[in-house]
Amino acid sequence: MSTPLPTSPPPSPPSALPPFPSTLPSSLLSSLASNSYLSPTQIQSLSLSSLLPPPQTDAAYFLHAPTGSGKTLAFSLPLLSRLSPSRSLQALVLCPTRELCVQTTWTLRSLAPPGAVACSTNAASSAGRLPGWLRADPPPVLVALPSALASLLKRDPSLAGRLRQLSTVVVDEVDAILPTPEGDHLRSILGRAVSGSYRDGGEVEGGGGREARTTVFASATLPNKKYFLKRAVADGWVGAAGRVEVLAVEGGSPGGRMPGNFEHE
Repeated sequence: MSTPLPTSPPPSPPSALPPFPSTLPSSLLSSLASNSYLSPTQIQSLSLSSLLPPPQTDAAYFLHAPTGSGKTLAFSLPLLSRLSPSRSLQALVLCPTRELCVQTTWTLRSLAPPGAVACSTNAASSAGRLPGWLRADPPPVLVALPSALASLLKRDPSLAGRLRQLSTVVVDEVDAILPTPEGDHLRSILGRAVSGSYRDGGEVEGGGGREARTTVFASATLPNKKYFLKRAVADGWVGAAGRVEVLAVEGGSPGGRMPGNFEHE
């Protein structure tokens, strides 16, 4: 009679990934589940633990992670978590291309309440009709090309007052924006309109003060991220920025060269 061969114990089931934190608004957790987002990626976990609860003073962050790692959701979740239903324009997301604007808008709309997210990618059409719509019923979140927003500001400079009240500003793929013509518009928006040195417009909505602002830059390729944030603070792009932090996940490309021109207009 043959002796039975010893058998190996069955493999242990893989450990479940941690779910999204229960501190997120219940409506946002429901939207995540309905869109089959079950667990945060590494960059999303880093972002949620650092950006929530929102800092009490102006803060600037750099999200650095490989393409496909979930950076859009990493900045979208803190942004959506701090929206107030009683306020109008609260968050601005700037992207380098129309395609990325559309993709980012789709992600935000899939998680946000209906009508909460607007998208502006065409400078010509913005000059014709978007300013009136913004004044009449501004959305809490605006996703835009820098050139489209610059055209909007030129058409109606008083909108700079609303921009100075933003609680969240995101610049996605910032190293793809700066070397292009869109970069000139970005410098003007961050250095003048958002910062409050834009002098062509009306009063800030709601009076003088504003709540602390979180500014987020995201990229998969930018080198010298700490230096980038240091220059962004020096050039007035991120408010007082009492807190400055790089959130990085291994695997992001080191990229080529640092965009050379940080100077705002």
